[in-house]
Amino acid sequence: MKIVHISLYPPKWQIHCNKSWVAPYTKNLAMNIPYSWKDKVYIIGDIDQRTETYQEQNIEVRKVFSKWVFFYKNILKEIDSIKPDVVHIQQELALYWNILSAITLRFLLMALKKRNIKTVITFHGIVDVVSIDEEFMKENFSALPIFMVKFAFKFIFNPLIQYSDEIIVHEDLFKKRILEQYYKKNSDDIHVIHHGIEDFSSEIISQEDARNTLWISQQKKVFLFMWFITGYKWIDLLIDWVAKYKQENDDDFILYILWAHHPKLKDDENYKNEYSRLKNKALTQLWDNVDWQEWFVDAAKMALYYPASDVVLFPYTRSISSSGPMALSIWYNVPFLASDVFTESIDDENLLFEKSPDWLSKKLRFFFEHQDEYAQIISKMRNERLWTEIGKETYKIYI
Repeated sequence: MKIVHISLYPPKWQIHCNKSWVAPYTKNLAMNIPYSWKDKVYIIGDIDQRTETYQEQNIEVRKVFSKWVFFYKNILKEIDSIKPDVVHIQQELALYWNILSAITLRFLLMALKKRNIKTVITFHGIVDVVSIDEEFMKENFSALPIFMVKFAFKFIFNPLIQYSDEIIVHEDLFKKRILEQYYKKNSDDIHVIHHGIEDFSSEIISQEDARNTLWISQQKKVFLFMWFITGYKWIDLLIDWVAKYKQENDDDFILYILWAHHPKLKDDENYKNEYSRLKNKALTQLWDNVDWQEWFVDAAKMALYYPASDVVLFPYTRSISSSGPMALSIWYNVPFLASDVFTESIDDENLLFEKSPDWLSKKLRFFFEHQDEYAQIISKMRNERLWTEIGKETYKIYI
């Protein structure tokens, strides 16, 4: 069987990169699927510095397309050269360039359908069109009419759902949204496979060593928020909540806000103004209890800040996509606390807090009183989501 993966892809011999969270996801998946010895596996990925083809762990990587509206044309040339049995496409809004490439992705699926090639697509997020309202528009810095945005999401997703043979989503919530709000797909063709977890326990340094390297006191409580700031991640209230925690508790703590600036919105004036307001608010209210860092966090930096942390925070207002930083939290065996918008994705209510002014402060106090119990919860989640298990589940869809 010839299997082709289509996605942004990290540079040779790297896993984590600053392209998109989907790039390391795809590499981890491709490297951990238990292929048959008869299988031939290909990656059709985006160009790094030049077009190139190379072998990496028995997988042929073809870096042939650039991110633009007609990105799929070079992909189809490779498809016709390889003549695969299965093509697995990764999808995220603006993954292949911007909203236009999100629309033109349908032409790739239509072409695969005409060639009678089995097509699997992984949606890394499914927008809840029912919940799109004025607040949603404000969070995403959009002035478009609400009805137009709802139409746009259906216009993007419906053809992709229609022309795919099998669909993978990371949470039951996303499967439910597809069945209720988008193109009517057979439920059996939609598979829930969680985001994978890297098994590198032997490489994780201790919290003590991580803190020594970063010059963080061993007695300090460390909160972590990572990944670029958008409206639905509720940084406004995170600052208020942590300020309340500071007011109510005589604790020595630090909140790290890492990779804060959204790379795709760096030239958007509305975004830059809101970003500056939030940063100034954090520095004003939290002073030396916050460390705000703007730009890309590489693998080496992640390998220090995650182990150094006590808890990772997810104060989101909406569950739009699977969370790469949450997967990282589980990878590093670091407990997390998330707002209750994740209720349908997370079974254990101990990991959730209500979206009210007092709740995060209360939950943080509870967390530090029960740290050993939280460590056990995360360890269990980690074992269930190792990439080796995710690879097995994915391969079953191909055959």
